[in-house]
Amino acid sequence: FPEQDMVISLTETSRADDNGAQCPLDAIYSTILKSLSDEALPENPESLSKLRRRMKTLAIERPEYRPYSPLADQLNGAVWRVREGIVYLTPYSLDVLSQKCLTNGIQEFSFHFSESCLRIDFLEDGVWKSVSAAMDGTRRLNILPNSQTPFHKVYLSAFWSGENILCLSCRWIESAYEHTLSFTFRDPAVTITFSDLIWLREPAPLSPAVAVRA
Repeated sequence: FPEQDMVISLTETSRADDNGAQCPLDAIYSTILKSLSDEALPENPESLSKLRRRMKTLAIERPEYRPYSPLADQLNGAVWRVREGIVYLTPYSLDVLSQKCLTNGIQEFSFHFSESCLRIDFLEDGVWKSVSAAMDGTRRLNILPNSQTPFHKVYLSAFWSGENILCLSCRWIESAYEHTLSFTFRDPAVTITFSDLIWLREPAPLSPAVAVRA
């Protein structure tokens, strides 16, 4: 808005519905622009103090810290082969919005547990790759090689939401996207479900997948 000497920025996920960014744009024109004035705002120390406190405490919610399960030793190093469905590391919505062809998905994968970290090896389109997820209540930065989309950097964290349920949280820092893969182990198979936070409507775009020991 050059006449007002003002720049307003909206993230790509301001509204994850059919209206896209239209609702916040309507609010800008109906409220913010109409409220502009050449005069300085009256001083309001109480509101300013609240705003400063709020700005200091804004933060992304910390990952879950649940690093232990009696299944970890049994699963360590075991290779799983996808038998039904498709497993993606990159969320479905990112692949669609980047207008890139979806890969054939992950064909095989394995988990390697250590004290504070989970390494995941996976076979995707005939190439073995590795990523690391923090299990100590933090996130681990990964830069994906040969990504088919413009999104290459992802923070990963992992935790056990149940004795037999391992969750992998993926936060894509080049966008506003976050999604979770949940692995539910019921011998001899594991079911993989997806929660893509940009798709606020149910059902999720991807159906659960099933993998068995290779």
